[in-house]
Amino acid sequence: MKHIKLYLLLITVIFSSCSEDGVEVLGTGTITGTVIEEITGDPVENAKISTSPATSTVFTDSDGEFILENVTVDDYSVQAEFDGFVTAFESVTVTLNNTSNVAFELTTSVSNNTPPSVPELIFPEDEATGLPLEIDFAWNATDSNNDDLLYTLELRNGTTDEIRIFENIEDTVQTVSGLQLGTNYFWQIMVSDEVNDPVSSPISEFSTLDSPDNPFLFVKQINGNNVIFSGNESEEDNNEDVDVNVLQLTSENANSFMPRRNIAINKIAFFRTVGGNLQLFTMDEDGSDVNQVTNTVPVAGFRQDEINFSWGRNGSILYYPNFDKLYSVSPNGGNTLLRYSTPDGSFISEIQEFENNNNLLLIKTNNESGYDVRLYVLNIVTLQEEAVLLDYDEVNGAVKGIDVNAQGTAVVYSRDESEFEDDQTYRILEGRLYFHPIMSDSESEILTGVQFGENDLGPRFSPTDGSYIFTRSGNNAGAPKTIYRTTQNGTEPTKILFTNASMPDWEE
Repeated sequence: MKHIKLYLLLITVIFSSCSEDGVEVLGTGTITGTVIEEITGDPVENAKISTSPATSTVFTDSDGEFILENVTVDDYSVQAEFDGFVTAFESVTVTLNNTSNVAFELTTSVSNNTPPSVPELIFPEDEATGLPLEIDFAWNATDSNNDDLLYTLELRNGTTDEIRIFENIEDTVQTVSGLQLGTNYFWQIMVSDEVNDPVSSPISEFSTLDSPDNPFLFVKQINGNNVIFSGNESEEDNNEDVDVNVLQLTSENANSFMPRRNIAINKIAFFRTVGGNLQLFTMDEDGSDVNQVTNTVPVAGFRQDEINFSWGRNGSILYYPNFDKLYSVSPNGGNTLLRYSTPDGSFISEIQEFENNNNLLLIKTNNESGYDVRLYVLNIVTLQEEAVLLDYDEVNGAVKGIDVNAQGTAVVYSRDESEFEDDQTYRILEGRLYFHPIMSDSESEILTGVQFGENDLGPRFSPTDGSYIFTRSGNNAGAPKTIYRTTQNGTEPTKILFTNASMPDWEE
């Protein structure tokens, strides 16, 4: 009997021990996550999500999100699969009653991704000639995987071997300016889908025009500087074909303005600011061979953009002002001479030599505020006034821009018809163009269709004297400027030549 009781006791102890050391219940947690494309950041829908150790398999929704619920507490490797992309893995630890998050950025599978096509060069065509100095390069390429493509344009100057590289171009058009005249160029396009190696196009070549046959010079503002351009006129008599054959002649890194061409010596003179002073420069008609003319006696007077100068004696000298004094200088910078001083100390602001008489100059003077204007003909030999066209005793307000016709019988200028004066702003309210015969006491307004609130300023005779060019803008500060052409008798409509431009010159 004792043996039976001992046996039962042992069985009870054993079963009791087994009950205390039974299988532990670990509990569950949740895994959430997102799947996106690495390059675009777009969500990936229907990506397959599984784990190791295995739990359940789910698919991402339209936002690239997924959730795995009731996942036993443990360490897992979560796998994201989607056709065309490299399968991705992320480690995660699931803890009791908590949510663990993972994020996948899928990269395109190279094995399933084909390179873009070889770029097709569209413009300029191979061996094209006579192209302008600003070109819209155009090409095309395709990608069977619909990958986003980035392009690189390489442009080599065949004369200097300088290479200009334009990278990360998203479009298939790239505008390049600042090309050189009479130069052979080579260009090539590289395309990348950022998966495969870049694909290069064949090399194509073209050449730019040898010399600009542009009769017009003018100024545009770029990055706060005045920049000189040349341009031409469309044969169509409308306001749609504007800014024809526009070529940049000076650098946007220098402040250059008031261009004046001399066709006798094929040079362009202009103003440029140097160290705070205004100096005269010359250059060839293509913008090359730039030389400073003035130095110790700079150009000076009332407001730098209200001063001009004149070629003289068939291009052998240049006349320019320095406050109340008129100087001449050789285009090579030598032989600077004081030629004239105003008797009353008024500032000389504008000069124009008579084409038919080298001894005569049209002079405009004003006070330090730009007013009290006198416009007269000066004999530079005798230093005598031979005719007075405007005098501040009779006319108030601003006068801006003067020119003499080829016969030397008449002048053109712009004048503020309102006769408004403001010493602080020098604002012009009603700038209008006037034609004034030298041997007459009267002026006549040139009808241009200008509207109230607009100014017509800075007129110049055409080479034939049959029409004018001038600048029109609103009379408010900072208004856009446009260059127009109109006929002397108003028989043809006023025509736009160049937009966002001013200070025109017309010689041919």
